[in-house]
Amino acid sequence: MGSASESIEERLKALHINYLQGLPAKFAVIDDQWRKLCESPKSHERLTELHRSTHTMAGSGATFGCPEVGSAARNIESNIRLLIESDQPLDEQKVNEIETLIDRLKEEIDAVTSRGWQEGESIETLVAEVPSESEHDEQGDDEGSRGLIYLLEQDEPLSKEIALQIVQFGHQIRCFKHPDALRSAVLEQVPQIVIADLSSFGSEQSGVDAIHQMQEHLSEPVPVIFVSEKSEMHARLESVRAGGAAFFTKPLDIAILIDRLDQIGREGGEEPFRILIVDDSVSQSKYYAMILQQHGMITKVVNNPIEVLEPIQELNPDLILIDMYMPECNGLELAKVIRQLNECVSLPIVFLSSETSVDKQLVAMSQGGDDFLTKPIKPNHLISAVTSRVQRYRTIRSMMLRDSLTGLYNHTTIKEQLKNALHRAERHDGVVSFAMIDIDNFKSVNDTYGHPVGDRVIKSLSRLLQQRMRRSDLVGRYGGEEFAVILPNTDKQTAVRVLDSVREVFSKMQHSAEQGSLMSPSVPVLPASQNMKALLF
Repeated sequence: MGSASESIEERLKALHINYLQGLPAKFAVIDDQWRKLCESPKSHERLTELHRSTHTMAGSGATFGCPEVGSAARNIESNIRLLIESDQPLDEQKVNEIETLIDRLKEEIDAVTSRGWQEGESIETLVAEVPSESEHDEQGDDEGSRGLIYLLEQDEPLSKEIALQIVQFGHQIRCFKHPDALRSAVLEQVPQIVIADLSSFGSEQSGVDAIHQMQEHLSEPVPVIFVSEKSEMHARLESVRAGGAAFFTKPLDIAILIDRLDQIGREGGEEPFRILIVDDSVSQSKYYAMILQQHGMITKVVNNPIEVLEPIQELNPDLILIDMYMPECNGLELAKVIRQLNECVSLPIVFLSSETSVDKQLVAMSQGGDDFLTKPIKPNHLISAVTSRVQRYRTIRSMMLRDSLTGLYNHTTIKEQLKNALHRAERHDGVVSFAMIDIDNFKSVNDTYGHPVGDRVIKSLSRLLQQRMRRSDLVGRYGGEEFAVILPNTDKQTAVRVLDSVREVFSKMQHSAEQGSLMSPSVPVLPASQNMKALLF
């Protein structure tokens, strides 16, 4: 077992031990609540408190491998729920029934705490179900090979031209003239992508066969972009069978090739999912956070629902997991509060609760929830449910916030981002730079070469900006051939220097067209005025 798995095992063991140690105190709370309810049998508040405590123990018992405890607590919770829903009085018969159930719960808690975690069912089962990091990435993605591209091309002038253009976008590239040299290099260090001109192998079929044989020596196939003189169905089919991720015919349009490189490079390289967990049970919230973290997600736990607003602003979550029954504010109420926030109108809210009533689950879904997961839930099921929801949310959100041609923030979004950046700078007494970028004589490009070529020029500049800017910088398409760049914590001199380097690189790029290749138009960098707030209105 690797260090990552050992780490998760130790952490789960610690959680389980803490859970067992805390059971007597939790039972004492339930027992005290029951005594107080017997003293005030008509108190709705006492009923609600007892229901919440037994509901929480029903879910946590199963989660931490103590199903007998969970089942005993659920029997009490079901009886209390019936009293609440039917508004029945707590008569002597019902008191005796619940007393018996509470005694049974005490017996089960005494049994599991006396035998300890070594004899429990939990740790081995839980660890087996939690995917380790090695399962997500068998090859480990060597840091040195990230962004590395291998190019097999016998035509030396073409090889140099492709390499020059690819390097401009921040990729590393190694060029090979002979297939054997490529094969040796791949087996020594696996690149992110291979670009292979099939003419370098002597024949199309021998080239595809050679790539296929190379792939068989790898634990996972490397994406290959094939370049060919032909565009036949047979050649394309064979390229797919050899791990082909794309197929280009000559003459090669380098701008489209780089587009495809970016698409392949982004696959699996998205930002970690950000998940907010709201649950008054400290042990259960830690457990679910640990499961999601093990899968590479960023989590934040809130145990008091009244304190949820600030964490939402800090984390900017992709999804919120909410327990149904919590003190001061239940899950349904909390979902409605969250939906009042403009930025959370479409945010996925998933209820994670031991509530088994289908009617109550449907009510929760109708009042702001997107899904309902029942505790206990297997780690793989939790990860799958969260992943599918977040992926869909990110796709829809991207379509709403992004420019369809470039993938940059659209006009409305970049202005909103500028407003937020200004507020942050004012709040922290910081600095922010804002620049407008315009492509000179762009109309003449469209008139001379056509709009498809103009679109490729715009996409090239947008891609270059994405590559050259820091992760904290924000880039948007302001309109037409105009771009906007926000550089937080950057003074004017530094911003001009950074953007001027982008201008120089862009001016050296070539773009293919039927009329021949053209150099990129010039790009002036226009620092915004000191009063950037005027741009917001």
